[in-house]
This record gives sequence, structure tokens and C-alpha cells, in this order.
Amino acid sequence: RMLKGVGLLRRIRGHFQVLPEAPALEAAPVQRELLIVVQIRVESRSKPRTRFTLFQCESNDLGRTFSEPVRILGDMAGAPPHLLELSDGRVLSAFASRYGRNGIYAMTSTDGARTFSEPERIVPLGPDWDLGYPASAELDDGSILTVYYAHETECGPAVVKAVIWR
Repeated sequence: RMLKGVGLLRRIRGHFQVLPEAPALEAAPVQRELLIVVQIRVESRSKPRTRFTLFQCESNDLGRTFSEPVRILGDMAGAPPHLLELSDGRVLSAFASRYGRNGIYAMTSTDGARTFSEPERIVPLGPDWDLGYPASAELDDGSILTVYYAHETECGPAVVKAVIWR
């Protein structure tokens, strides 16, 4: 197994911040709670749904120890996550799914990213299964801009695309 951290966050007074590399954790303010959403890839050709998905861990000691990883997408495959705190306090997680229900998905949390809503597809699969690495920003009117890469034609060059949604 290969474990790759892709969304390490620190919560300070209700706001999330992306943390710097692990050695800098010692210099963090006296905030003990960390949340990490990780992408785990399992090399299993016989079980493609388990190959590319999201797990979540928590730490109460600035990352010295973490809880056991908990799968947060059920039987759905998808990764890597991009987490964003919205102006209304919800946490948005956008990710790509390349197996089964392909496309770019989003889900939200109302409890500080401890649990998430069911994923909703915001971008359907295009002409090629290879798409992903979404990143989102909230616009002034409350809508969400999500950028990602995809292919315009099957096996064509990858391009950066965007969608604005609510």
C-alpha cells in the first residue's frame, strides 16, 4: 500500500488552514486537533473500486498519532480530495472518480469535516476516463468555481477545464 496525504488541515477558531510540512507542526499554535483526509491507492487489479479512494484520520496531538483510517466514500472510488471551507461554515470536498460512476464530484460537511453528505456529480465523464485533480474556490455570489484536468477527445492532450456551480 502507498499512503499519500493530500489534505492535511489545522482547525483554529473554527477555520481550516492547510498545514506546512510535518516538521513545522511543532511551531503551530496551541491547537491540538488535526484532521487529515488521505488518498490511499491499493494495487489490486481484481478490485478496482478499492484502488483509488478517500479515507479520513484524526489526531489530537498535532499529528504525532492518528486514528485508524475510516473510508469516507462507501463503495465509491475517488481521489484526490480538495478541501475548502465555505463562507457559511460548511467544508467542501471535491474529488474525481475514474471507476464506475466517473466524473468530478463534490460533497459537503456541516460538522467540521467529520462527516460528509452523499457525493454529487458536478461534471460528467467526458470522452476519456482520465480526469481529475479538482480545486475549488468560492465566488463572491456564493457559487463555486471548480477547475480540473480532462481530455477534450479520447486519448487527446489533457486540458484545464472549469465549471461554476451551486
